[in-house]
Amino acid sequence: METFNSVAAFKRAMTPGSVWRATHEYIGDNPTAPSDLGTRTCEVAQSNSFALRDASKPRPSWCDWPKASEFTSPAPGVAVITKPGFVRLTYSLVSEA
Repeated sequence: METFNSVAAFKRAMTPGSVWRATHEYIGDNPTAPSDLGTRTCEVAQSNSFALRDASKPRPSWCDWPKASEFTSPAPGVAVITKPGFVRLTYSLVSEA
């Protein structure tokens, strides 16, 4: 599994059928501990956004690709998207498509 050196590398890995584990934490005025959102399957990857489906939901959740300033990859297969003062999302690649 590769370390995502850029948003482009993350985009190449986020292909329909790939499975990701997601965590979410607020980092603003009232920070929270990371909460596990479970595994999500990528359904669509477009030039401006991607869609992840939680098996328990009828429709996927759409996400915009991060800006380079919002993106880090601390370990192979892990992408961290930080919206300063608001939220931090971590996606860990479970299986490739």
